[in-house]
Amino acid sequence: MGIILEQKTKDMFGYYSNDLKPSSEKTVIWKCKDCDAEVEKKYRYAVKNDLCLSCSNKVNANTNKDVKIEKLIEWHKNNTHHFKGKHRTDEVKKKISQSNIGNYHSDKTKKKISVKMSGDKNPMYGRSVFSVWLEKYGEIEANIRYQKMLINKSKNVKRGKESNFYGKCYHGKGEWYKCKNGDSVWMRSSWEIKYATYLDKNNIEWFFEPEAFPINYNNAEGTYRPDFYLIDCDLYVEVKGWWRDDAKDKYLAFKKQYRDKKIEVYDKDKLKKLKII
Repeated sequence: MGIILEQKTKDMFGYYSNDLKPSSEKTVIWKCKDCDAEVEKKYRYAVKNDLCLSCSNKVNANTNKDVKIEKLIEWHKNNTHHFKGKHRTDEVKKKISQSNIGNYHSDKTKKKISVKMSGDKNPMYGRSVFSVWLEKYGEIEANIRYQKMLINKSKNVKRGKESNFYGKCYHGKGEWYKCKNGDSVWMRSSWEIKYATYLDKNNIEWFFEPEAFPINYNNAEGTYRPDFYLIDCDLYVEVKGWWRDDAKDKYLAFKKQYRDKKIEVYDKDKLKKLKII
């Protein structure tokens, strides 16, 4: 049996559990042996149970897990699931979506899922989606599905004003730089940090990525955000080690579309000349 808290029962209800009959319906204060949760429970149930419902379910789930899995496998060998080939209606999907709003996994649950699905415990470890399709459907069907997946991915990419990062500064890899005035600014490269240090040492006032300019480039809409703005010089400075992806196209589009803005590129040679790197 669980632990009956005699003094608390006496204080709250005016009697001890020892004075009650085994089949008594009177309430006592009962504590779970596993999690120490204190609950009010009828005496006839308190003397029979060691664990609270939550702890009991955990034990039963772990004990019966393998048995349940074997039964499910056996059932699916000889039966067809009644939902096979069917799809939920849009109304049902909407209801499920609404019911899940505000529901989040706790940090403890997230950690358990992460441990359970990490490394070679993950069913997709060392495998690609295409290899799974190849085994399941054969080469022709796998190729068709793969092409469809690529088409859908390209359709779902949001660009320009529809993008979540339109006009925003993306904080990827990097580190914080503490400015001369005490403010902290996130910078993505060591050269940017060294250039900021150079500006502070020479008492040059600056802003980092102060503004995102809407631009059109490669037949698409987007934004361009220069690295530095030197206030006294009214000059934008782009610190570049190399041009990633479409960065150069954006820079050239900015120069063409904002002719009234002064901008310079500080590459490796220029930074070396100023003894910054």
